[in-house]
Amino acid sequence: MFMDFWCEIYESVKRKPSRTILTGIGISWGIFILIVLVGIGSGFERGVFKLFNGFSKSTTYVYASETSMGYKGAASGRKIQFQKEDLNMLKSRIPEITHLSPETGRWNAVYAGTKNGWFEVRGVYPDYFLIKLLEVEHGRMLNALDMNEARKVVLIGENVVDMLFRKENPIGKYIRMGQEMFRVIGTIKNTMLNSYEQESFICLTRSMNKLMPLPGGLAQLYSLQ
Repeated sequence: MFMDFWCEIYESVKRKPSRTILTGIGISWGIFILIVLVGIGSGFERGVFKLFNGFSKSTTYVYASETSMGYKGAASGRKIQFQKEDLNMLKSRIPEITHLSPETGRWNAVYAGTKNGWFEVRGVYPDYFLIKLLEVEHGRMLNALDMNEARKVVLIGENVVDMLFRKENPIGKYIRMGQEMFRVIGTIKNTMLNSYEQESFICLTRSMNKLMPLPGGLAQLYSLQ
């Protein structure tokens, strides 16, 4: 039976060689295109996974909003404001949370010597950097001591460095926002994933209570296991 199969193929090629050759070329070309497309797709998939490998998985954002209806005599449309106690409540009730940070921000005039500019200033906790997987180019990250002692320290993005310090090393230098002075302890590493952070400062919330009070306009970020 196997020999009959090959004999039939041979007779078909012998009778109509042109059609057989064209059919073979068509099938070969189709297989070649399929292999190329599969290769491109696999390469693109690996590239995407490599590019976004730094994103923290299972991250949730919770934003303050307004009440939709009245409750116990209180009118609807009341602003919901997160408090520090809300962070402790989340940590105690959801043990799967690995990192937790509030985030609040606004645009502010910033001065460094004779140079100045408008930048988005954001108040965060040290866990923010673990959630967003940000890396430090120079200097160091914010830490628990900075937060507990309400130190007036900041990390700044690359664009901020270029505008306020030009070619100088900003580590250890001071910037001014309003009447408050903040010491630069680090710069954020520039990657494709954190281009937004290159435009802004990142500061500890507790050290910025005069600029941005914690209860107002706060977003809670947390990462789950």
